[in-house]
Parts: sequence; C-alpha cells; structure tokens
Amino acid sequence: MDSIYPGIHWKEQLIPVNNNISLNVWHIVPIIKNNHNDHLIVIAGGDQGNLSYYALHAAALALQGFQVVLFDYRGYGKSSPYSFDDDLLYTDLFKDDLLTVMQWTSQHCKFKKRGILGFSMGSIIAQMAALEVKTDFMIYDGFMLNPIATSKRIQQTTGVEMQVPQSAYDFERKMKKIKVPTLIFASLSDIVSTKEDAMNYCKQRKNRKYELYQGDHLGAFKTLSNKSFGDELSTKVSAFINK
Repeated sequence: MDSIYPGIHWKEQLIPVNNNISLNVWHIVPIIKNNHNDHLIVIAGGDQGNLSYYALHAAALALQGFQVVLFDYRGYGKSSPYSFDDDLLYTDLFKDDLLTVMQWTSQHCKFKKRGILGFSMGSIIAQMAALEVKTDFMIYDGFMLNPIATSKRIQQTTGVEMQVPQSAYDFERKMKKIKVPTLIFASLSDIVSTKEDAMNYCKQRKNRKYELYQGDHLGAFKTLSNKSFGDELSTKVSAFINK
C-alpha cells in the first residue's frame, strides 16, 4: 500500500482481461470516515496519457470519502502493450477493459453504490459499459454525445482526421436506453465536447443534471477548486449522489 496524498493510500495490481491482456489497476481507499466510504467511483480516462494523469482527481474524490479505482486501457501505462490505429477516436476493446475492471470491483471491493466517471473519450466507453453492467450513477467531464459529430469537430478544430469504429454509427440511439442518474460537468468554451451536447442529453431524462463551468476541455476539477484541487467539484458530486 503506497501513499499518493496525505491520508490516502492506493494498492496497485495487474488484472487479466484474457490470456494475452492484463490491465494495471489502482484501488484508492481513503482513511477519512464518512458516509461515502461505501461508494466507489471507477475512472474511465481519456485517450491521452495513463492513469497517473488522474491521480489528483482521484485524491480529490478520496478526500470526500469515496473509494476510487483507476486503470490503464490496454496499450497504455503499465497495462499490456496493444497496437491500434492512432487516428481512431476509440476502440470497442476499451469497453471490454472497463467491463473487466467493473467485474473486478464486484469481486474485490466492498461498496453499496458504484458509478463511473468518464473523461472525454472515456465518456464514450463509460456509456457503452453502462448498457452491460449495473451502475448507480454516471459522472462526466468532456462528455461526448455522438462520436461521429465529435470526430468531425476534432477535424475542424485541429485538422486531424479521426476515424470511428462501426459502433459509432448507431451510438447515440443505443445510449438513449441508459436510465442511470447522471451528472455532467460541461465547459462553456469547449468546442469539441460541447455544452449543447450535455444540455440536450440531460433534457432526455429528469435524473440527469449538468453543471457549466468556465474553463478548457477537461478543466472542471481545476476550475471547481477552492481550498484544494477539485474540492468544490467533489462536493457537487457528493451532493448529487446523496440526493
């Protein structure tokens, strides 16, 4: 057990997806005792970097008393190497990785409520997984409603042509089946994962809520900080889950 923040500890291990692929996983259990100790949040990161990029985000949530699980997708960090096209917005295999992590938490973690926090591309993976595994809540920053529309925005913004897998062509329709309570943090200035997408998604069901913030893409934790990184955001997450 190693420390990443005063009072917060994590345990690192590899878990198998199949005979060829293993995923690096951190399970963070806070020392602080409160009514969130039996609530677990699995972080589905974006398509850049590895799980350590979200260590401060996890620490902010753990300081609220949440358990947090981080993991590297295959091909990233300390997970098994894997080759895929760099111009692919996402691969369906990442959904398999997240489902494997969710299954692992069911077997090795004690919780009463469990949810997924998806960042950017991870919001696509989180939605796909939510159709196949029980989740009690969903949280997003950099929410992506339609992968095809998102890929076009990326190309318009950066000039980089992004490809999407076949699952993208029926993605938005399928995701309408998700009934899980959802909280979306949406940047006012993000032109890739737009506030309009978040607002339109939340209009579909009464148990969906959005919070707008002034900041860049994936800037919610940084922007919603008061005394420490992400403390204001973590308080909002706590209020939403307890509602």
